Amino acid sequence: MTLGQFGSSSDTARNEAIFRTFSVGGSLARSDRFSVGLDANYTRATDRMDAIDLSAAADILAKLPHSTYDFSEFHLYSNLNTDTLQLTLRGEARLTPRLSGTFSASTVDVTDNTPYLADLTGTLTFYTVGLRWAF
Repeated sequence: MTLGQFGSSSDTARNEAIFRTFSVGGSLARSDRFSVGLDANYTRATDRMDAIDLSAAADILAKLPHSTYDFSEFHLYSNLNTDTLQLTLRGEARLTPRLSGTFSASTVDVTDNTPYLADLTGTLTFYTVGLRWAF
């Protein structure tokens, strides 16, 4: 297959993605009006692709004197290796037989084990509050 306007050629690149997730959670009903729960999820994600041959003939490279035409490590920028841990604490209180108040607090911690162009390591915490109407 021919790729690019300068006549570069490459075979099809193979991509491999593997996601392994472990999840556990539970709820505890303290009474018929109130319950709390805790959920935990851990994911290890890896993704890689084979090298892409973006070589060009010498006469074509001669037409590009101000360009760096080296993509020999280009495929490495697509590698992914992250660990993600998400913890959620949730609660529900029945206000009336048909109306409940809900609350949850979640934190997501991401570790980027192979940062290339940008390090995606960080933590996000968010809260939700709501009402649930049963009909």
